Amino acid sequence: MADLANDLPPNDLTLIANVGSLVVRDDLHPALQYLPARRRISRPLRARRLRSWSPISSRGSGGPAAQQPGPVFLPVGPPFLQRYLPFWLAMLAERLLFVVIPVVGIIYPVARFLPGFYGWSMRRRIYRLYGELKFLEADLERRDPGRPVDDIDARLTDLEHRANSMRVP
Repeated sequence: MADLANDLPPNDLTLIANVGSLVVRDDLHPALQYLPARRRISRPLRARRLRSWSPISSRGSGGPAAQQPGPVFLPVGPPFLQRYLPFWLAMLAERLLFVVIPVVGIIYPVARFLPGFYGWSMRRRIYRLYGELKFLEADLERRDPGRPVDDIDARLTDLEHRANSMRVP
């Protein structure tokens, strides 16, 4: 009637059977929780998150007795990436997204800030030279007409040399 190796029966049959449950413990690694849910049949396995779980217990009958495992999670089918990619590639893509999204969230504002900061630092260097030049002009205007200007000329030559050697865009 059924043969898993030869995929028999070839199409779905309606049978009477007990309902099976897929139970996955909360402490199982998230990447492995969805593996039991992968099936090779036409309809995907549906599952849901349980709020509480009462253990099966057998009192004196010698039957199975389960211990309460704590929170139970039943996955609702495989995640989006595992539906379309092999397991290893889906896990790699998920980890890369986990790292890339925060990095992009940090790099984008920094990349928007850096050009403005660079322009401000270049203008600051130029404005500093303009400030020194303005100071020299004020010093020259306050001088007596007969006083020599050799010291101002030397400072102006130094300022010109610094302005010519400055690298600006």
